[in-house]
Amino acid sequence: MSKKESMSSKYLPHELVLEILTWLMVKSLVRFRLVSKLWNSSITSRGFINAHLNKSNQLCKNNDKSHFLLLTEPDNTLPNLCMITCNNSEVSRLEFPNSFPLARLEFPNSFPPIIVGVYNGIACLRFTLEPTIYLWNISIQEFKVLTTTCLSSYLKQTEISEMAVGFSYFSKNNDYKIVRIVYLRSRNMEPWIEAEIYTLSTDTWRRLPTESLRSRKIHYVVISRRDTCQLVNEALHWMSLVSVYSIRSNGIRAYIRTCLSSLCFDLNEERFREIVLPDIDFLEVGHIEFLVEYKGSLAVVTMSDAKICLWVMKVYGVVESWTKQIVLPKIFDWFFSCSNTGVFIVEQDHRLTLLDPETRRENNLGIQGVTWIVHVTNSMESLVLIGK
Repeated sequence: MSKKESMSSKYLPHELVLEILTWLMVKSLVRFRLVSKLWNSSITSRGFINAHLNKSNQLCKNNDKSHFLLLTEPDNTLPNLCMITCNNSEVSRLEFPNSFPLARLEFPNSFPPIIVGVYNGIACLRFTLEPTIYLWNISIQEFKVLTTTCLSSYLKQTEISEMAVGFSYFSKNNDYKIVRIVYLRSRNMEPWIEAEIYTLSTDTWRRLPTESLRSRKIHYVVISRRDTCQLVNEALHWMSLVSVYSIRSNGIRAYIRTCLSSLCFDLNEERFREIVLPDIDFLEVGHIEFLVEYKGSLAVVTMSDAKICLWVMKVYGVVESWTKQIVLPKIFDWFFSCSNTGVFIVEQDHRLTLLDPETRRENNLGIQGVTWIVHVTNSMESLVLIGK
């Protein structure tokens, strides 16, 4: 064996090294980018990022660990983020990442932002009625501020009365999209709806047709509540109130009824439609509804003073398939979110608790005084670059 062959046999092929690296945590990979220019270019390449992301998703599906991102506001100070990793019995990691406080993003006010959604480690945040949207990969401390809009001509002459935003990962094109719906008001005019869509790969907004939302007989209002936008079956879903009217002979609208519904945006067809929700008495005093994804299906969690119900759409898009799958007594104080495995994240006796609605098994995470928790969502670490 030659000396050159002997020397090369001491080192692993670069392709094998990269395969090993895809199994490591993001924090380690961020440090390893400093090893050499070759490692930096390899770790930040689209192929490696996708391979690492696929491994992370695979690990999440094959083990019992859950990852959550908490938006916190302790003691009326600046809001911050808390990352939790836990399994069915205990919290294995709890981080208050002081290295990337929300103050770095220079938010326009001290109110806590709304987490629109988190996909593949990228969080989308916004403020009520503020046009600016923030994309943030917390793991690699990279963020992007979206200040532009293709609706600027409307916003200069009108007032925004309501705003709804949805964030999604579009697997077909391996891309990320944001849909924004705004309710505009102007003098001597009835309120109307405009919408736009942002694509990360092109870094552009474009206007969406909203004729289907402008009927004088039907008026949609997305409920401005956290956790109301869910990505199911490659479509975004918002909880909404639908007011139905009749048009009299003199042209005046006459109110008929208001019902609870889901306004849906199909990412493949890029069109809005409505999905009728189960027959829920949303006007009942103390009755609260949450739109969730439950084990891959569109679902609704309802809370009243006496019970909690879980409605699941067994066949997507088929209204008749809505099924009241679980009924529980009122055993927790507040519902935050639903994990990828169908576990409820709730507040019980001022503690953050995981509750399996099927077995009723409870797991107190040992986090006290959760009144400072503003938002809880599923999360994971990733190397996805927002700027690429």
